[in-house]
Amino acid sequence: MMDLIAELRSAAIFVQGDRELGPIPSIIKAGKDQGVPIVIAAPGIPSQTAMGSVRRGQPRFLTKLREFAPVLNIVAARKLPGQVAETPHGRTLFSPGWLTLTMHKEGMLSANPWCQGGGNSDLVLLDGARKARKFIAQGVPKNKLRIIGDLDMDPLFRALQNRTALRRELIESNSLDPDKPLYIYAVPSYAEQDVMSMETHLGAIEEILKQLEHAQANVVLSLHPKSSPDLYRPLAERHGMVILERRLFEILPAADLFLCGGSTTMEWAVLCEVPTIDIDYAGICDTELDEFRGVVHTTEIADVSNLISRFETDTEWRKELARDLAVQKNDIAMFDGLAAERFVGLVKELSEMSKYDAVRT
Repeated sequence: MMDLIAELRSAAIFVQGDRELGPIPSIIKAGKDQGVPIVIAAPGIPSQTAMGSVRRGQPRFLTKLREFAPVLNIVAARKLPGQVAETPHGRTLFSPGWLTLTMHKEGMLSANPWCQGGGNSDLVLLDGARKARKFIAQGVPKNKLRIIGDLDMDPLFRALQNRTALRRELIESNSLDPDKPLYIYAVPSYAEQDVMSMETHLGAIEEILKQLEHAQANVVLSLHPKSSPDLYRPLAERHGMVILERRLFEILPAADLFLCGGSTTMEWAVLCEVPTIDIDYAGICDTELDEFRGVVHTTEIADVSNLISRFETDTEWRKELARDLAVQKNDIAMFDGLAAERFVGLVKELSEMSKYDAVRT
């Protein structure tokens, strides 16, 4: 790997994170050994609550003897306490003990895997001041952070500028009723993330769609990139709904109401001032997402029909949600459609700082 980095004359290595598995740890280590900057380009929102919820009930992350935790988990937790977090679901390892100890031995282990940027990275690219404060609070050095916006938000911004035409296009191309509002439901990927079984997950989605079927609106579905449309299409067809093929950031501004399940995409909805209902039926209860105003949270599927009915009939409540959305978006992100331009500027800056005379970018 070191030979390849030298051959490519790399000015920087951009990675998804510094706590990832697969080939990423060895790439990061080789880059560091060569003195090449490691840049995290898409760190997400730091949340021990969410990470703990994903690990809930899985023996491979347990740390206590009385829980019958694997022996290597107990060893890793005692030897490397930074790999352990006190979550709402108990004292939990970020990775299984055998993997934690192996990564430590090879010099590839993040000192603080519970937050991107806590490992062997040099720079973390963020979208706004709100997220920067959270990274700093979790121990990431301020000088590692660079606010440039979010490249995914550039097409979101462009779509927002063209909201009326986008809405008309979606209605016409999907044979929807032009006289009804448009609701977009971003179907969670809880099963794909091993939070629950696929059977349980699809059963929950079925119940939600039954309630959305009675909404006085066009309801369309947007799937996570990890999700297979073939699994969800029968559900959508049974309830007279369509699955949109375009990415969520290309279509969300057209919505009158956005629905999701514990998704960080509600951040996009807030930026576009689209009222949002978070149906967190997995019970992740991510406190980082609770901070968004103009977003209504519930862990009960049974609440959905009442919330939809209130949204459709309570004019004052809709106005209150709109006011809440309007006052907070400037703190969330640099949302101006210029993130890609700032990213290119950063690449040029890193190229000029490279130890190589000529850099392939």
